Amino acid sequence: MTEKSSSWWQTLPGILTACTGVITAIAGLIVALHQAGLISQVAQPEKKPVVTENVVTENSVAENASVKSIVNANQDAHFPRQLSSGQQVQLADVIYQLLTLQLAQYNMEKRSLTITLRLTNQSRYSANLWDASFRLLVDGIPLAPSNQLNEVVAGNSAMEGKLVFVFDNAVPSAVLRVINGEQSTDIPVDFSGSPDGH
Repeated sequence: MTEKSSSWWQTLPGILTACTGVITAIAGLIVALHQAGLISQVAQPEKKPVVTENVVTENSVAENASVKSIVNANQDAHFPRQLSSGQQVQLADVIYQLLTLQLAQYNMEKRSLTITLRLTNQSRYSANLWDASFRLLVDGIPLAPSNQLNEVVAGNSAMEGKLVFVFDNAVPSAVLRVINGEQSTDIPVDFSGSPDGH
């Protein structure tokens, strides 16, 4: 009994060595077949693209429609628009002539009126061409120019300047008030006119 058991344990390492050799040979064969292209890689599961849905709310639809309607209305209004010009007034020795008036869309809620004018000083003394001499009356409320103008016009000479007024969209007309010392006069401004100066 002792001799049989000892002989069985003596052959076990040999069996393990043989099994290891067989496993190594099979692994080497698989690697060789794979490199030769006879065994393809295991197909990976196809990844589907993730699709996200845009969530559209009633508020976003209403806001987009409102913005589009305002933009379309502004486009239909054909801006910039050249208004009637050439008006001329005289206060004391100073003559003011409106050379150009341009109405434009300032932003979504407001428009701008740009006035280019000429001051002719018939006095031998200097005169001021400045923003303090002009107010735009919108619904009876006087608005100061949004830009600064302050020039000194020498006696017996002329100079041109520019004024910009900003006001609400819904205004159909206004009045330009020209002030020189204690004197003043009003010039009506109609905001209807030919688009782009045509």
